[in-house]
Amino acid sequence: MIKQSKFSNGINFRYKLLIGLGNPGPDYTKTYHNAGSFFIDLLSDGKKFKKADGFVYLKTGGVILVKPLSFMNESGHSVKKAFEYFKVTPAEALIIHDDSDLSMGEFRFAANRGTAGHNGVKSIMDVCKTNDINRLRLGVRRDTPGGRLKAGDFVLKIMGKKDMATLQSIAAELKEELLDS
Repeated sequence: MIKQSKFSNGINFRYKLLIGLGNPGPDYTKTYHNAGSFFIDLLSDGKKFKKADGFVYLKTGGVILVKPLSFMNESGHSVKKAFEYFKVTPAEALIIHDDSDLSMGEFRFAANRGTAGHNGVKSIMDVCKTNDINRLRLGVRRDTPGGRLKAGDFVLKIMGKKDMATLQSIAAELKEELLDS
């Protein structure tokens, strides 16, 4: 089931960059921590990305899709390079990332908030020296019979087909709105 909530201030903003966070390399491609990067792949419709210094990108619709080539906890440097390369402010971008505080199938938009413990978001805020960042938080938490797992116990595990299908459904639901920015 997919659940949505809008920005708390109700403003619909048109983004210039959509940036999906994740870790580089085949070992991480289908992990929960790469939900942001996977989401960008889903929006790209399999089109080929171009490589720049620290990130890859694809111009599609009215926006540019970006995937940092750095590890999650060092995302800030790659994201800052993308901001500079495309002459975009952090406020004109949407950072898409996994969120272990939300259940699988939930997603929320957030703006001008703290990191909520997400190290990729923290890196971006630290390097760019702002918390004026718009985010699409993709829930990746699954309930387990043994209780709530710590994020570190599951975010680097491979997603099952059901969870990947859930992210595909969210991407399909948001695609038109995000790409027609």
